[in-house]
Amino acid sequence: SPLTTGLLAGMAWQRSMHPATLIGTDLERLQHPLLALLLIAAGASLQFSWALLWIAAPLILLRLSSKTAAGVLLSRHAGVSPGLTSAVLLPPGILGIALAFNFQQVLGSGETLLLSAVTVSTMLSEILARTVLSAEEVT
Repeated sequence: SPLTTGLLAGMAWQRSMHPATLIGTDLERLQHPLLALLLIAAGASLQFSWALLWIAAPLILLRLSSKTAAGVLLSRHAGVSPGLTSAVLLPPGILGIALAFNFQQVLGSGETLLLSAVTVSTMLSEILARTVLSAEEVT
């Protein structure tokens, strides 16, 4: 699968003769264009349907409630307000979209419901996190 190939390439790259600083500068140059390409491909493969709504809505609610509960529990140990801790945990990152792409490629089907649900929930969670973080900064 593509993720396994990427993992093996990263391990080989780490063990190569390049100093760590050269690898770091190479990764910094490649990171943003690759993330942009992944997001463009995910957005281009979106297929809106009622099934997407029924999968993405619970995914967002479950993710929001679990991250909020984790934020409340972590805030006790970190000495930070629960709202700020929960808001920092909300952004989902790009890993979910990459995993959804991997599953779609491994399964080999033309069905993009999983990828669409993960992409939509990632976008909405990111928007929600930005809203909560900006509200938390005001207070």
